[in-house]
Amino acid sequence: MYVGAPIQFLNLGLLKYEVLKKLWILVEEDSDGYPSGNSFTKYSEVRVGRKINESYSKIAAATRAIRSWFIIPLKATYSQYPLPVNVVGLIPPIYYYTSATHYEELNIYDRSLLNKEFPGWRTATGEPQYAYVGDWSITGKKLGVTPTPVSDAAAIILGTGVSHVTTPVYVAQGIRGKEKTGGSATTYIDAGGQNFVSMGVVAGMVVKNTTDGSHMTITSITTTTVPNDTLVGTGGLSGGSDNTWSVGDKMEIPGGDYGGYTQVTDDMAKYLVSFTSGALPSPGVTMAAGNLLVESFILPVPLNSNTDVPEVHPLAHMTIVLDAAASLALEEPVTSPEYAQGQAYVQAVNQEIAYLSGLLAGQFNQEDMQIWGGMK
Repeated sequence: MYVGAPIQFLNLGLLKYEVLKKLWILVEEDSDGYPSGNSFTKYSEVRVGRKINESYSKIAAATRAIRSWFIIPLKATYSQYPLPVNVVGLIPPIYYYTSATHYEELNIYDRSLLNKEFPGWRTATGEPQYAYVGDWSITGKKLGVTPTPVSDAAAIILGTGVSHVTTPVYVAQGIRGKEKTGGSATTYIDAGGQNFVSMGVVAGMVVKNTTDGSHMTITSITTTTVPNDTLVGTGGLSGGSDNTWSVGDKMEIPGGDYGGYTQVTDDMAKYLVSFTSGALPSPGVTMAAGNLLVESFILPVPLNSNTDVPEVHPLAHMTIVLDAAASLALEEPVTSPEYAQGQAYVQAVNQEIAYLSGLLAGQFNQEDMQIWGGMK
């Protein structure tokens, strides 16, 4: 916990500490209050971290904690579109853009209702009027529209600092490092020899030089000293004091608001990554006719560094601890005391999720809305 902070929260390092304590492990602390390496004898640090991220995703999904958006450019003759794999729920209505500044709301209907209310919807063509739950894809249900579009969507315009990556999953968060050799505006070489490919970094993500305040879009990952230790941005650094990677400059690939930009051409899917955390479609993205803007609940980006904090309400942080501890305990023999304790943790987690779901769903619904509603 952070003394003197306005709220108490657990970052990844403290989550690891609490999980080990729940598993009756004698924890040795390092200078930051995190478990030292000696604490991870029965359960490896990698294993504990993986369980924490699994629980984090589960609880974020169950409580609908993280709200975001994605864009689907419609394509002529295509009526169904795959959703981003990090989407765990849609927030109706869907917004169909007829121009860059105008849109129509499309409610999501069940197919049985469409059969009654819109006969012939399966073969109708033209401007979409309805959305519906589509067929099953590899990772989830598709989103359908009817009538089926007769032309491709116009290209959207990405604002400064907004880019796309061509991978639907395994995005990275909280990756940090220091520049090794310096002297370049376009090339970052990691002093710690991190393998960026194995960490989920892909071309299109944005890397920040936190020492001088600049940033660049990654165009490729190459090898200088050890495999995949170098980030290349052909456009170079911009927005900082000197826009150059100097020896010792600190690097960060930040977490942001991740959403999908789906292009139905073969199996390609593009994903928007906002460089500025919290950026919205406007002004970061200029819409265009034929595109769908979809609001959704998404899975979180995994915690990577001990200082990363879950993007869920602080009241849910100990629920992550209990669920991760339960997952580890239930892998022990069924006759062990750890297994029995794990079952008790599962019951506690289920109660906490029910409580948190009701609490968070009720925020800003009644009294706050009445107050804000009077502020015209």
